[in-house]
Amino acid sequence: MTREIEDAITERSINIWKTVPNEIKKLISLANNDLYYGPTYLNKDNEPVSMFDEDYDHAFDFQGACEEIKECMDSLVSDFVVTECGSTFDSENDMFKFYYQLAKEEGYHEESINYPEYSIVDAKEILYKIVGKELISYL
Repeated sequence: MTREIEDAITERSINIWKTVPNEIKKLISLANNDLYYGPTYLNKDNEPVSMFDEDYDHAFDFQGACEEIKECMDSLVSDFVVTECGSTFDSENDMFKFYYQLAKEEGYHEESINYPEYSIVDAKEILYKIVGKELISYL
């Protein structure tokens, strides 16, 4: 993977993370905690506590949290295109339209357009950065 692709994945991940609702961010954190440290126990405010704490109310619903996280991520994360120079587009079609329009504005004929090399980045690459490589296998 090139540096341009890595940078594009990181930038897109950061931008998506900014749009993730706080409730989902908390579920991601709790789900990762549950995976790495075992069962997570919560009080009535859904804050982590010891199962021996007097505020203990219920165990964390890992499966339910994964379903909510997946639903949110499916609406925010998708495959995207990165060119050799690091430009990003939501789809190949968007990239081709952009370069076609640019060439047209500069007076080039369609036959003479040199489209850049590009890669299609799988949405999972972004999910790895947002939810973690372990948790993604449960979504």
